[in-house]
Amino acid sequence: MSFTENPQNGAVMVAIAKGGFGKTTISLNLADRLGRNYGKTLYVDCDHNGHGTAFTGYEEEYQTGKGIYDVIAEDANPEDVVIETKWDFDILPATPDLGKLSQELNSYQFSHTQLKNQVVDPLLEGEYDHVVIDSPGERNKVMDNALIATRSVIIPVMPGAGGLSGVKRILQDQILPVRNEGVKVDILAITPNNLTDRIDQDRADRRLLERLNENFPEYVPEYARITDEDWKAIDNGTYDGELPGIRKRDAISDSFDKANQPLAHFAPSNDQLKHFDNLASLVAERA
Repeated sequence: MSFTENPQNGAVMVAIAKGGFGKTTISLNLADRLGRNYGKTLYVDCDHNGHGTAFTGYEEEYQTGKGIYDVIAEDANPEDVVIETKWDFDILPATPDLGKLSQELNSYQFSHTQLKNQVVDPLLEGEYDHVVIDSPGERNKVMDNALIATRSVIIPVMPGAGGLSGVKRILQDQILPVRNEGVKVDILAITPNNLTDRIDQDRADRRLLERLNENFPEYVPEYARITDEDWKAIDNGTYDGELPGIRKRDAISDSFDKANQPLAHFAPSNDQLKHFDNLASLVAERA
């Protein structure tokens, strides 16, 4: 297995080997901003829990319809399974059967390239300019497939115990082994998400930002970068810049909980929307 050519194909995976880090929220809003600004976009729900499918109001399709499992395991035509939405992206939904796909892939001759060959490549060669894959919340064959199909990754991380360990786990346990197989993988961003605390004190938000900027400076997006001079200004009360990272806003969760729609359609003036635009620009430029 070797994909040593330029990994750019218009696809990206949003992944973290741990649940509850905002992976699906970022995936959906990223897909929406890509579709609005950079061409026709498909969101692929590869998490068997189907949160992204349900968040957008397609709970019935998740429970009783066809999805990504049917495309890979039952040879369904992906174009027949895609849901056209009223927003700026379409959806290839998850279904409960997706939970058994990882085990079934062990019997496939080319078990790591099924998603690439049956879904991502054909759809990108067809009507879509971009594909956003919402990966499973644990490492398995489906996540491996998503990584090989996209070869571009955005990793969300939140403050608190287990935040950076989840980043290190996906880097060490998944991305590095795939790179060692000769597959080029580009980490587009490690983005801090759902930040709430003040950062002028020794709290979880500050510790996360410090460690990200110290250990992964090349992967920190522009809106989350903090220099030594910035920290000095923060500590002496003279900092007048925006707080870094994607901040916790009720509208981000309410957009899906109350209205089953992305942030831009629920609260178009929300101050965090520009960060999803920033991520979309990274994908458009580098994925």
